[in-house]
Order: sequence, then structure tokens, then C-alpha cells
Amino acid sequence: MVERAYKMNPTVEWFVFLEADTCIVWDNEHFDSNIPLYMGSPSPGRRLLDGQTTWFAYGGTGIVVSSAAVETIVTREVGEYGEFVQPSRTERYETDVKGDCCGDSVLGWVLLIVVALSEAG
Repeated sequence: MVERAYKMNPTVEWFVFLEADTCIVWDNEHFDSNIPLYMGSPSPGRRLLDGQTTWFAYGGTGIVVSSAAVETIVTREVGEYGEFVQPSRTERYETDVKGDCCGDSVLGWVLLIVVALSEAG
């Protein structure tokens, strides 16, 4: 859903995902879309190897993701001729998506991994 939303309009500052029964009041004076932000109602997610629990934004209440955060997960390496040299995140995490009850949980997991890798490397 995130990759599709980005393909539809890669120039927006914010991506808002919500369900039909969700209402939002938007006040964007305080947040910068150039900073990777991922916001929503926190819900416990997967456990890390050290036993700590990760958290993800629960999609039932809505998820807001800045353009900078979306770009971190949709950006792929390209080859000499502009061809993609690695699969999309959707392809890379297909097993996780199929094996998890909640797509919002997988999104939180992917953002955690991508941010951790970008900070480490």
C-alpha cells in the first residue's frame, strides 16, 4: 500500500492511511515532512532477540508517514542503465506480510529495520 501510494504521487509531503471509520483532525504546523516520521496509535509488535518489544502504529486508528520515511522504504538501488538491481520491499517482505495478521505491524517492522540499517551504515 505504501509503495502504491508513493507511485501514485511521489511529491506529497505526508501519506495518511486510515480506515473508513476513522476521523482525523490535522494540524501540521509542528512537523517537518523532510524528517522520517511515522505516527499513529502505538500497539505492541514483534519481540527482538533481546526480548524487547517493538511497537507499530495501529492502522485501525490511522497511520501518518512523512515523505522522508516513505522514501527510505521505497528507494531501491539502480544499475548502470537505470534498472532496479534489488526487489521492492513488498517482494523482500512478502513472507512476513503473508505470515503476519497485520499489515500495519509489518510496516512498522520494515521501518524499524530500514532506519536501523541506515543509521548503522
